[in-house]
Amino acid sequence: MKFKIIQGKGLEATIEKTEHKPTEFKVKDVKNHCDAVEKTIKELSAKLEEAMVGNIERNHKELKDIKEEIIQACYLLIKSKLAILPAQEKLDELRKSMKEYKEEIDLLEEQTGIKIWETKK
Repeated sequence: MKFKIIQGKGLEATIEKTEHKPTEFKVKDVKNHCDAVEKTIKELSAKLEEAMVGNIERNHKELKDIKEEIIQACYLLIKSKLAILPAQEKLDELRKSMKEYKEEIDLLEEQTGIKIWETKK
């Protein structure tokens, strides 16, 4: 695929991506989309962790009377035995998408000289 600056500079540039069918987009839209996906990944990760802990505390009230290190061990054991949750599948999907975005962004940056992020994520 090829990227070409049509107009503008930096994050304000409009880019044409040619692959099968030419597509135009704004660099800032790519950055905003990637930032939103990264935020969703962080939020889903936190919610997944919170849901697991809550589930254990609700269903195993006796764990509250056990030493902290035993609770931690039980938590890890239960967590490892849980079935794959839809949130985990979504995280995997989002991470895969970000990997693909980053590969295209590397090409875009290389071909146009426009940097999406000052430092790579």
